[in-house]
Amino acid sequence: MSVLITAFEPFGDWERNTTRDVGEAVAARVGAELLVLPVDLEAAPQLLHAAIDDRKDTLRVLIALGLHGRSAQIRVERSAENIADFRIADNAGRRPRKERLVPEAPTRLVTSVDVDAVVDAMRATGASVEPSSNAGTYLCNAVYFHLLYRLRRWGVSTVFLHLPPAPGDAAAALARRDAALSGDPVALAVVAEDRSVLAEASMDLALQIEAVAAALDLLRGDDRPA
Repeated sequence: MSVLITAFEPFGDWERNTTRDVGEAVAARVGAELLVLPVDLEAAPQLLHAAIDDRKDTLRVLIALGLHGRSAQIRVERSAENIADFRIADNAGRRPRKERLVPEAPTRLVTSVDVDAVVDAMRATGASVEPSSNAGTYLCNAVYFHLLYRLRRWGVSTVFLHLPPAPGDAAAALARRDAALSGDPVALAVVAEDRSVLAEASMDLALQIEAVAAALDLLRGDDRPA
């Protein structure tokens, strides 16, 4: 049985993406493989499909990690939508608006994983964790939709976890955004409205690592023969 964890590279105002730090630590602890994806609407699915093809005979658990820059909680995503509607461009400069990810696919796909059980297992570590039915419309949602669509008949336990920033990361992202918008008072006023939300958006990395490892332990246990 193989286990795959996916994470993302930095993007936008975020010079560090928490998902890579957490993914590396959890993968090393449990003997899983880590795939760091580009924040690129075309390249990320291509890498995903190649990784899945390489493991098609052994893959049993896949946990995808994404950064939620406005959250102080881990969010366990129940579903993904067949849409790309980007508020900011990806790292390749693409900014699709209300485009279907897979034209022939359903509008929405739901994971077969027991999300409530995953939430309970992660909360047992002391982390603040909530179920979610909105993975957004950016790369996190796109990757989750491609995973659910590709693996829907494979019997692979697949779930997406939105992680908060590490302490200090949101403040650094805000500072970079302020500097970039220094000549635009209207844009700075919009950012100011987000400041209080972003100021609360963080979780200790060690706690995130424990929580994700607990989710993975649960899914691997669910996959073992009775």
